[in-house]
Amino acid sequence: MAERELGAFISAVTELFGSGQARLAAEDWLDELLLIETVPGLTSRDWRFITIAASARLANRMTISSHPIDT
Repeated sequence: MAERELGAFISAVTELFGSGQARLAAEDWLDELLLIETVPGLTSRDWRFITIAASARLANRMTISSHPIDT
């Protein structure tokens, strides 16, 4: 189930934002997995939670890059 969830996430990010963001998003997804991996018997709901958390990281990164800080 994890492979399917990650694959779908990466495909969507690649289609919408390109391969560079997809690579970063995959790293985010794996980081989120490490944070929750201590929970035994992960369910499909847990995999979706990981994807949502990685999506939030992506959205934050995209927001920051589209609004550079004036100095």
